[in-house]
Amino acid sequence: MFQRAALESALGRIETRLKLRNEPLAAIDAKTENNVALISIRGSLSGENREQPYRHWRDCRPKAPRGVVFCFDTHAAVNGPGIAALVQMLSELEARQIPAAIAGLSNNFR
Repeated sequence: MFQRAALESALGRIETRLKLRNEPLAAIDAKTENNVALISIRGSLSGENREQPYRHWRDCRPKAPRGVVFCFDTHAAVNGPGIAALVQMLSELEARQIPAAIAGLSNNFR
């Protein structure tokens, strides 16, 4: 039964991505809540827009001393350069001792 559930989940992600195919880049926005930056990522995070999450965090940083959460839409896609950008940003946050978390990634990324 696990395989069927995994296949249905993958099919749902594919269907959503097909609907979003006219939006090649991710829709990335940010807000602060309880002194934490919430950076929402919908669509595809790739090399073309890899700097956007960092810019949003930089803009939110004065209002978000408690840390940052990257909130991925259930159907978000991240390619190699997008992953590299996230790793770089998470490493920088760790070096600055700023708490960071990732929420909403599909099981493919865990």
